Amino acid sequence: MIISSKSANAFFEHAEANGEMIEALGEVGGSLGASGTDGAISSSLDRTKSRLGGLWVGGTIQLTTTHLMFRPNEANAQFHANAATLEFAHELDTIRRVEHQGGFLTGIIEVESDAGIDRFRCFGAKKFIDGINEARRQR
Repeated sequence: MIISSKSANAFFEHAEANGEMIEALGEVGGSLGASGTDGAISSSLDRTKSRLGGLWVGGTIQLTTTHLMFRPNEANAQFHANAATLEFAHELDTIRRVEHQGGFLTGIIEVESDAGIDRFRCFGAKKFIDGINEARRQR
């Protein structure tokens, strides 16, 4: 049963842009008079990934009575070369820690489970953490 579902961005160190998609965006930009758009997009992504150590990927975070899951939205699935690896699912029983880490505009939530640490950001982060912890207590 779904408890909560909302738009979110999850952080992935291994996220990689789809080169064909960047090239296509460059062609669109070129047709609008913005030549070099693909190079600008690519270098911007490279700088962002270098500075942050990964990329934020847009999608949906879903809390059920048994799991916490993230899946990229269709636009991000198309934009990233490795979209199938840009999701996670944690059984609530395997979650050891859920922590709010602040953030600009949206709060960042860090979840530590048996599988490792995942981070995502969304509006209403503190309330979402309360929901995760309540679902864990109910198990």
